[in-house]
Amino acid sequence: MPVISTRDNLRLSNEEANNLTRECLCTAMMRLMSSTPFDRITIADIVELAGVSRMAFYRNYRTKEALAKSVTHQIICSLVKDFSDGFEVTDKRPWYVHFFETMLDNKDYLRIILSEYAPIDVSLIVNELFPSVPKEEHYFYIGRGGALLHILKEWYNSGLRENPEEMADLCNLFFSVF
Repeated sequence: MPVISTRDNLRLSNEEANNLTRECLCTAMMRLMSSTPFDRITIADIVELAGVSRMAFYRNYRTKEALAKSVTHQIICSLVKDFSDGFEVTDKRPWYVHFFETMLDNKDYLRIILSEYAPIDVSLIVNELFPSVPKEEHYFYIGRGGALLHILKEWYNSGLRENPEEMADLCNLFFSVF
């Protein structure tokens, strides 16, 4: 095991410290948003759970809404990578089943990403998945993504009554016109 000769080797760079702080704040916000109505979450709650100072919060985010938006973006980016393969297949039903199963399995995150305080930007998702597609294709994906988002919201708001297979059948039927 190497011997650490100076305590400076133990210090994080400012960038590393800020990244760690943001990670702690995002994790705390996810935990709070999965169990507490957004309007009841305070900055004090967030920093206490994250184990950081109020100053550290404000060094990284201006408001709790900005933090919520960052959390939503992180969740969506991780989900987008999981679902990007489905755009290339001809039979999309298995992709829809996987999508709705994943949403059901992650309903705490679904609550967060469908929160009115952290709106989803479909354009951001489309641009991440398809950075350089022709204009027509870009608008096609915007329309399809917006429609799927609204279906997802309705499913969640109605209590996730239909199972993932039923939702896949509905989406497969609906999107077959595209």
